[in-house]
Amino acid sequence: MDRTNLKNYLKDNYENDQDFAKDFVQCSLNVNTGIAIINLRKKMGLTREEFARYVNMPQATILQIEQGDVDVTTDLLVKLATASKQHIEINFSPIFDE
Repeated sequence: MDRTNLKNYLKDNYENDQDFAKDFVQCSLNVNTGIAIINLRKKMGLTREEFARYVNMPQATILQIEQGDVDVTTDLLVKLATASKQHIEINFSPIFDE
């Protein structure tokens, strides 16, 4: 499947299937949070194990977050932000370019 077909498939399902749309947005949040945690941890100069201790979470959980395998919730975001002395910024952007 080429990029155009994939984009059309995703857009069609997003627009026509509410469950698909919710899952798509959650997956995007999970991946973006994982990338943000990796960047934060590296900026702090910490290994995954050190960061896990710093935020008082199991290393396996941090790995799952970084891999996008955890459904991110506001509770999780608040726990990570509080423990790492960070604030959370939220922005909304279009999923599909029109």
